[in-house]
Amino acid sequence: MARKLVDAIWIRQRMARLLTLVALLLSAVPVSAQTPSAARPCPCLTTIGVTPYGVLLAGSGLDLGTTLKALQQPGTREGNPLLAHGGTPGLVAGKVATTAALVWVMYRLSHSGHPRAATVIGWTGGIALTSIAIRNTRVGQ
Repeated sequence: MARKLVDAIWIRQRMARLLTLVALLLSAVPVSAQTPSAARPCPCLTTIGVTPYGVLLAGSGLDLGTTLKALQQPGTREGNPLLAHGGTPGLVAGKVATTAALVWVMYRLSHSGHPRAATVIGWTGGIALTSIAIRNTRVGQ
């Protein structure tokens, strides 16, 4: 039992670091010594910017963290049947995979002439996941 707890904590810490790294990489802006008129913006910034990506990643990170904390309460379970299998590693892998897929879809939409759809996915996904995270904090209280 103690070994499972240590493994779960280790996985949670790794996934938190991974989500933080992804968020930082997506929000990074290249530094340039050139004048602003000569500097070329990152291609991802020319369409929708980093804010919708950040909102989605923040909501997903909050949902993951609060879900893992809520699952420590006796008698709780994951409400999404697709993520309920595989224990903590399966849950973390599923949430990271779905978030990565949404980020990829947003990127593809924004670069194929549908920036509004990409922005809507980022904002609504982030807000929905944040509302789920708020509900998760109330579990077991």
